[in-house]
Amino acid sequence: MSIPLRILHLEDSSRDAELIQDTLEAGGLNCTILHVKNKDDFEAAIANGSFDVVLSDFALPHYNGLIALDFVRSKSPSVPFILLSGTIGEELAIQSLKTGATDYILKQKPVRLVEAIRRALEEGLEKSKRQHAEEALRKSEERFQFAARATNDIIWDWDLQTNHFWRNETFNKVFGYNPADVEPGVESWINRLHPDDKERVLARFHAFGEKGGEIWSDEYRFRRSDGSFADVLDRGYVIHNPQGKPVRMIGAMMDTTERKKLEAQFLRAQRMESIGALAGGVAHDLNNILAPILMVADLLQAEATTSENQEMLAIVKSSAQRGSEMVKQILSFARGVSGQHAVLQIKHLINDIANLMRETFPRSIAIRTDLSSDLHVIKGDATQVHQVLMNLCVNARDAMTNGGSLLIEATNVELKEKRTPMHSEAVSGVYVLLTVTDTGEGIPPHLLDKIYEPFFTTKEEGKGTGLGLSTVLGIVKSHNGFVELTSEVRKGTSFRVYLPACETTVAAEVEPKPTALPMGHGEHVLVVDDEAAVLEMTRETLELFNYQVLTATNGAEAINIYHRHGGDIKVVITDMMMPIIDGTATIKALQEINPEVRIICISGLSSKPNLSAAARMNVLASLRKPFTPDDLLTAVQGAVENTPVTTA
Repeated sequence: MSIPLRILHLEDSSRDAELIQDTLEAGGLNCTILHVKNKDDFEAAIANGSFDVVLSDFALPHYNGLIALDFVRSKSPSVPFILLSGTIGEELAIQSLKTGATDYILKQKPVRLVEAIRRALEEGLEKSKRQHAEEALRKSEERFQFAARATNDIIWDWDLQTNHFWRNETFNKVFGYNPADVEPGVESWINRLHPDDKERVLARFHAFGEKGGEIWSDEYRFRRSDGSFADVLDRGYVIHNPQGKPVRMIGAMMDTTERKKLEAQFLRAQRMESIGALAGGVAHDLNNILAPILMVADLLQAEATTSENQEMLAIVKSSAQRGSEMVKQILSFARGVSGQHAVLQIKHLINDIANLMRETFPRSIAIRTDLSSDLHVIKGDATQVHQVLMNLCVNARDAMTNGGSLLIEATNVELKEKRTPMHSEAVSGVYVLLTVTDTGEGIPPHLLDKIYEPFFTTKEEGKGTGLGLSTVLGIVKSHNGFVELTSEVRKGTSFRVYLPACETTVAAEVEPKPTALPMGHGEHVLVVDDEAAVLEMTRETLELFNYQVLTATNGAEAINIYHRHGGDIKVVITDMMMPIIDGTATIKALQEINPEVRIICISGLSSKPNLSAAARMNVLASLRKPFTPDDLLTAVQGAVENTPVTTA
């Protein structure tokens, strides 16, 4: 059973009120009617009650239908209001409709009233639905606008019928555009696609449209206001009308430039981690190769009788030592180990590098040096400073593909309150200034802030790691210095490296007088190493200096020999990285046989092997390969005399 309509009827005539009630009942309208005769009762009913329809006579004593209509509209704007009159003219009827009346009925024709009420209720229901829909749409649009402002993504809305292309404010923030500079249509998007991506992106987009898809996505490069390009991920959703025709597309564009950069750095970091893991094995093998070369060169140099032979052996020795330092630097880079600082005269490093470059760089590059005669010394790691200069020179070479000029300068400078981005406070003091200047292609201004970033490189794929300048910066900072740079496109680049001068002076270089290497007295020494060349040269060196030598190629063999000859063996020299039983396990086994065993550790990785406190009790010296005969014999003599020896 339907709920009766609640109708308020303003009528001063009881007879007319009864006529209207009879008319409604005869028309089959299920309703309850509240009849009021004057203004006060009418306005009280409106204020206190809720009605589905209001009926009002037009002419009443001291009141009229238009005033009643105005009151109802102020209290219940959506309630249907129907005027009833026997005298209303056309002009007043039109005025009432304009004022907000739903309809007017002549009392002489009351039969139309039922239909008018039903129509008014239906229109009111439709109006209410429309208002709810409009309110829902308004709230939806409001939520959309709030979301568009809150997100870091670029929200866009493309009207496919008008070609209007709207974007949120994030678009201007991310890509640096002024709203007035961006066209309103989809051409503003098409025109900013990277030339190398444009054809592919549009082809995929059109293919998506032809298939009638709903969700589109793609990755491409998009031009910023400064001309650079951002990596973006773009996604869109198609809205269709009831007939299935696409009319609108809404989507989100995300700037993935930084994410891709981090992903690339992460992948490179993983590769570097793998390189670091491999570096240990490579360093061990290289040092095993260099160790016998260095020992042979030392021994032969001591016996060489001609200056030519002396010079050649000096070159061999110097090359082996430089190779050893390079291996040390590889390990330092892979493991983050800082070098040992000592007093250095930089001009010797510069002269060595200049000679090397003249032999290896293209002949089209002219190499010059300009060094102050009174150049101060610095305190630093020679290998690391060498690497700084080499990295800068190699970068200069790569910037001069068609030849040019490379100048290395070194001079003393005194700084007073100098400002530099690398220091929060002004810098003062005496510095050695190293300058590497080339006449190459130069560095574009927008890249100057990025060149020191790890893995950033402007070189072609496979021709640069992006670690050169970041390594330079790290080394210079570790030496308490700083770097400055000036560059001009197509005119060249100049790097200025400031390193603090050291007050300590370097003694005049004199030719060292050869000293006699310590001789043995027939003591037994057990040498353990899995590298045949190192084992053989160590044996020959010790035997040459009057030691009796037993050899073992692994820990198990060494333990067996020590079981049989332990009473005669004064010193055990053992490599730390060996198959079957490594050096640490070998030392532990030897200690169990003889708690007083005297041990010298040798390693291709570090001069300070990682040993337990118990193992260190018996280790009197540690040598890093490649070692010289002097290092070896000094360590053995100290072990024989039970005197710990400090070695590099």
